[in-house]
Amino acid sequence: MPLAETATLLTAIFAAVAAGAAWATVGTDWLRQRKARHPNVSAGFLDMGERQAIEFVNMGPGLAIQLGYAILANNIRDGGMVGTGHLQAGESQRVRVQVRVTGRTADFVWACRDIDQRLHVWSYSGKHRRLRKGQYPNMGECFRMMYPTAFFPPRNVGMNEDLTAPGD
Repeated sequence: MPLAETATLLTAIFAAVAAGAAWATVGTDWLRQRKARHPNVSAGFLDMGERQAIEFVNMGPGLAIQLGYAILANNIRDGGMVGTGHLQAGESQRVRVQVRVTGRTADFVWACRDIDQRLHVWSYSGKHRRLRKGQYPNMGECFRMMYPTAFFPPRNVGMNEDLTAPGD
């Protein structure tokens, strides 16, 4: 192969490698930006005299939108929105609960959306799920997703939940 053709071939190979590296950088940057929009909310129980509270902390970096929770302990159900429903990165919010939890005796989930409108669901057992856009189950369905064998009774008769098939 003549020297001119070899130089042309090597130039094309190096250009292809550089283009591949540029696309890899774009992909890595896209993933980094996507992760920067996700909230990372943790929760823990606090003893406050006769009653308990749950403290929610958004470790960020993204905003937690419509943050809510559901808890089942000692056959008592509790849940609701956390504060205004929004929790900035680095913020915390306490919520008093109607149940008494000792140790890890509670089945407990919390959920919020990120700014990309994807629902994040966490459980007290350490699980986390990020759902697809458009998947917005109610808190009872989120609870069953994380604790498929637990019975989560409806709050009142008017709730739209199927008690015959828990975990579905």
